[in-house]
Amino acid sequence: MNLRREIANLLWPNCTCPICGAKLADDLLCRTCRQTLNGLQNCPHCAGFIPNESCESHSCPRIPETTAMLACFPYTAELRERLRLLKYYHKAQIAATFGNLLAARWRDFATADAQADAIVPVPLYHARFAERGYNQSELLAVTLGRELQIPVYAHAIKRTKNTKAQHSLTFKERADNLHNAFAAGADLPKVKGKRIILLDDIITTGATIRGCVEVLQAGGAAAVYALAVAGHLSK
Repeated sequence: MNLRREIANLLWPNCTCPICGAKLADDLLCRTCRQTLNGLQNCPHCAGFIPNESCESHSCPRIPETTAMLACFPYTAELRERLRLLKYYHKAQIAATFGNLLAARWRDFATADAQADAIVPVPLYHARFAERGYNQSELLAVTLGRELQIPVYAHAIKRTKNTKAQHSLTFKERADNLHNAFAAGADLPKVKGKRIILLDDIITTGATIRGCVEVLQAGGAAAVYALAVAGHLSK
């Protein structure tokens, strides 16, 4: 068994591609998904995936409050299904797998000038947390924190509104939906002077990220890097 296969077994014991679910031979991704990723760049301003040839002309909804916006994979229909299993069916192995891939994405980006001191997961509204029994972003954060050996401040931000699902809304409706939806949580004093990874499962318009960043900045965070499993796929 070669090294790549051993890594694949560790990250994904069923030996399937984390994006599309295809059986793996000796790699972390299937050939089709790797070829797709090879033709894309992940925009550090909006976390979107852009075709390499259009990178210079790309215009995006930048989130200037963040130091950078990062994602592992484009948000495809196949990945949507895998994240749905994590989000609604508590598939802990999926959280562990994606947590490891998030760590790899961060290490690819991080430099001496871009380091992190702690992780803050995007929170769920308390009623949704009670219904599900967990927050998928917190599950991802636990693995990421263990891999990077930094703490997770799971209660730095609290969600104060039971907002509608973002995927069904327009760009403006998403911003309105999340207006004043986040507030300081019990862990917020811990972020003062620290460089924070703000972690979510998906970044699309950035409305959720913007609301959370405002809370972290009010708490004195020195820098905020947004990181997610999936980012939107730009045409």
